[in-house]
Amino acid sequence: MASLNTEQWKSFLNARLLQEQGKDSEALETFNKLLASDPGNQHIQASRAFALERLDRKGDATVARIAAAYSKASAALSGEADKPEAWTAELSSLLGELQQVEKGRGISAVLVAW
Repeated sequence: MASLNTEQWKSFLNARLLQEQGKDSEALETFNKLLASDPGNQHIQASRAFALERLDRKGDATVARIAAAYSKASAALSGEADKPEAWTAELSSLLGELQQVEKGRGISAVLVAW
């Protein structure tokens, strides 16, 4: 989250506090604003996905979790780590998660990373 400035950090931390207090609707507003300025931020994406899940917006939460996981993979699989076999494994895993959701199962808690 190095791309956030001091005010954005303050907003994120306050939103996380709201989230921990069960005020997910309020937190979600902040996460949406922060993502507008830093769309690839994995921590904001994951926090947003968790808020959506708790607000019973399962479809939106699934999309947000997959986006967070894909961003994490993109960061990890760059440079020398950018290998077809690594991408194949990661993409297959993400597809598996989506197939589980389609079968009515929840998405893996592993995709939530603060």
